[in-house]
Amino acid sequence: MMLVSFLGWRSVGTTCLALFASATLSTGCRAATGDQETWRCNSPNGHFNQNVLPVASGTVTSVHGRISIHDADKSGPWGAVARVAFGSSGSSEEHCSCDGLLVRAFHNPDVVEFHLVSNGQVSLVARARFETPITFDVSVDPQGMMTMKVGKPDPVVKTAMIPAIRRDSVVLSCSGTDVSFLGVTTH
Repeated sequence: MMLVSFLGWRSVGTTCLALFASATLSTGCRAATGDQETWRCNSPNGHFNQNVLPVASGTVTSVHGRISIHDADKSGPWGAVARVAFGSSGSSEEHCSCDGLLVRAFHNPDVVEFHLVSNGQVSLVARARFETPITFDVSVDPQGMMTMKVGKPDPVVKTAMIPAIRRDSVVLSCSGTDVSFLGVTTH
């Protein structure tokens, strides 16, 4: 399997994360250990599902896990996406659960793209194929420097500044995809 970054091809595998669209909300969560499925999101194009993982400590500094895109529904006008983002209860709309990892899935050719999202800006980090779990690690320091690592054993790393707001949850979401979030942990 191949993962591509701006620095060239890197051997890694595949996966995906999602968000976007509209309409239906549904949640479901299972306890996670290792590569066990934390949550599976299967949402047709034009629908949106999310699972909010609260953080007992009250402040999220990192989220780690693996993601695997099984299929992408390209029948509608919206893209097939998955997302792992930082959430803040009591934040305004301008501080939505947007900063974090965005995964877009495409057919013809079958490819999954991993993006860093910060302050409304989307930046490509890596590319991979369907059906291969890809490791991700997203952390934020107290000053708002977000660091994203995608892939393993030699991850692609990208950083960006995000607003220094309270982050008290992690939001897993998808639209137009069938995706597994595996072994997701927060700190």
